[in-house]
Amino acid sequence: MSSYHLSHLFSEATSTSISLYVSARRVQQACFLFNKETILISGIAEDYFCKLFKELMGISGINTVSVFKNFK
Repeated sequence: MSSYHLSHLFSEATSTSISLYVSARRVQQACFLFNKETILISGIAEDYFCKLFKELMGISGINTVSVFKNFK
């Protein structure tokens, strides 16, 4: 199966691209870690991931710990 065909099938089935799905799963895993640990995004990620996290979640890594502490 070609990469184009796989990407097309994935997009049809999930209504999202493979790269966006992978990015969202990475952010979801980061949120899980934030809920378990008291760490900032900058402690576990590079600049690109920090930018992606803020873009998808709407908050920066600096604000993340305080947000997750409020949910507990």
